Amino acid sequence: MKLLSTIFILLVAIIALTLGELSNENSSKSSPTGVTVTQTGGFAGVHKTVSLDLKSGKTATGKKIDKKLLNHLEDHIKSDEFKELPEHSVYTPDHEVADAFIYEAVFHFKGHKQIKNIYWNELASNKTPICEPLQQLASKYATNIPPPTTDDGPKVDKKKKNKDVQTPDVEHDTPSQ
Repeated sequence: MKLLSTIFILLVAIIALTLGELSNENSSKSSPTGVTVTQTGGFAGVHKTVSLDLKSGKTATGKKIDKKLLNHLEDHIKSDEFKELPEHSVYTPDHEVADAFIYEAVFHFKGHKQIKNIYWNELASNKTPICEPLQQLASKYATNIPPPTTDDGPKVDKKKKNKDVQTPDVEHDTPSQ
C-alpha cells in the first residue's frame, strides 16, 4: 500500500510538472460549475468519490450538502489564491507517509472544456487552503466506488470437465488428459 501511494504521488507529480506550464488564464476568468473529489488510500484501502454541482449544492446522488460547507467552498473558489492555481497542482508531505489518504479534486467549468486538478496527500503541510473543505466534502458525502470486476475467463464446471481438453503436466512438461 505504501509503495502504491508513493508511485501514485510520483506519477501525479510528473504529470503536473509536465502540464503545469500550461496557462490557466481561461479557468481564472470563470468560476467552476462543479467539482469531483476522490479519496483513496488509508489503512483500509478506501476508494470513494463525490461529485458536486456548485450551483445547486447537490451531489450527483441528489444529497444536498450543508450550507456552511458549501459557503466555505465558494469562498475559497472566489479567492485569488484559487484563481492563481495552475491547471494541475500537487501537494505531498515532506516525508514518506504510509496509509494516508490521497485526494484528487477535479473542478469542471462551463462547457467541460476547462478543468483544474488538485492532487494532495492529507498530511501535506503546503497544500492550498481549499483542500480542507474538499476533504470534508469527501468524508461526509463520498460513496464507495466498487472494485473493478475481473474476468478470469470462462467458468468451468469441474464435474463436467471436457475430457478432450489437454492440460499441461507441469511435472513432466507434457500434455495430459
